[in-house]
Amino acid sequence: MEFGNNDTEEVEAIASGDRDASMRLNWLINPTGYSILAACGPHEEGFESEFEGETRGAVSHLLLKALQERGGLGKRLQDIYAYLQAKFKDYSRVLQQNPVLYGNKRQGFFGYASSDTTTVAVPIVRGPDSSLQLQAGQAHGISCGDRFTLYPVSETESNNNSGTRDDRLLGRVIGVSALTSQLEQVDTAAPNTSHAETRWLARPLTRCSLQRFPIQLSPDILPRESWLTAMKERSLGIHGDSDSGSTASFRVELNSNKEYEIQDESGQKLANLPLMLQGETEAGYFCDVIEHLARFALVKQLTRPSMEEPEERAAEPFATSFSIQIVTRSGTVVDAGCPVQVHHSEKQWTFELRVENKGDKALYLYVYDMEPLWQVNGIGFGTYQVVPPRDDDRRFSGTVKKKLKTMIPAEMLAEGHRQCEDIIKVFVTSQPTSFDTLELPIIGGVAPEKKTSSRIS
Repeated sequence: MEFGNNDTEEVEAIASGDRDASMRLNWLINPTGYSILAACGPHEEGFESEFEGETRGAVSHLLLKALQERGGLGKRLQDIYAYLQAKFKDYSRVLQQNPVLYGNKRQGFFGYASSDTTTVAVPIVRGPDSSLQLQAGQAHGISCGDRFTLYPVSETESNNNSGTRDDRLLGRVIGVSALTSQLEQVDTAAPNTSHAETRWLARPLTRCSLQRFPIQLSPDILPRESWLTAMKERSLGIHGDSDSGSTASFRVELNSNKEYEIQDESGQKLANLPLMLQGETEAGYFCDVIEHLARFALVKQLTRPSMEEPEERAAEPFATSFSIQIVTRSGTVVDAGCPVQVHHSEKQWTFELRVENKGDKALYLYVYDMEPLWQVNGIGFGTYQVVPPRDDDRRFSGTVKKKLKTMIPAEMLAEGHRQCEDIIKVFVTSQPTSFDTLELPIIGGVAPEKKTSSRIS
């Protein structure tokens, strides 16, 4: 089994001979056009508390606050939910509940979203000493030195993207733990983030972890220097010609058809990439493609670090508090990391994911499909799936079973492909979080909407 980090565990299962894993549908609505914001998980209770001298439902009050901010009604539900996550962290001593977002998270609260940005905002929680805690950590691929744009929740996304706002700040990660990170404000001349009433969100600018996947350009790629400069600006690792002691994760060659060809570390040409012709491909577009591949590789590589430190060894019981298996239609049980050969099916489920909670505390499940078109897509039915411990009185079985079906992408079928490979990535955490920052669209495309087929059975 492979692991995510101290608080996170993940499973990889390779589905070959099929494609497009999705959970079987049992909803009466089309989630492409609808969303549900639940006040809490199925194992929790929604609370009322005193706000501004009145007793109010916690979610209703905080949601109203989010909508009263500038551009609130046009903000994406994903960003409103990030705001609620941060606020409930602030009130965690009083409010023992965690809202859950189901359905299409990219639509506006009413009508269309006011911005088409596809970058996911990460909530920030202020510590007792006014320090900034990013709600993403090692499990999300965050590293020390990563830089983020920080902006108030009240700022509209369009203003944030334009870079004209005075309250747009720069933050840097100075410490990383399992599910959170510590930020420091870099541009000290700008407005200070310590203002108690200001709530902040963060969007990534540079990712140091992408440098783990160095790219090597063949000598005949020109203009070489401008391409290398563009890659450095994206935080991409560069494998120099003199780096004989290491291997490049990706190598870019110019083939006989004057096409830029990207190969893996073994020299095999990567499939399902957009056509990039010499003289017609700008450095920016090339970097979009190569950064996408590096981010895909990062998600694939996310594993739990070895237990070397005392506090890490103390967290070891978490790894044994649950089990994850895949069961085929024939009843074959497959453990994590093993290949599963199943068949293309538009109607029948092809295998079942089973997660058992063996402990006495609730666990949180996140399922992602790493697809052959270089897409990373959440295939759960909401922000996360709660797996409560077994409780016969409350009719909690302690086990979650989800049937999945698999299909070869239409684009690949049209080109004559009859098999492909998916990786099902499963994260389990001991507290709620969000892995939305890991999602990727089809390479060269835009962020995927939640499809009808990606719902729970």
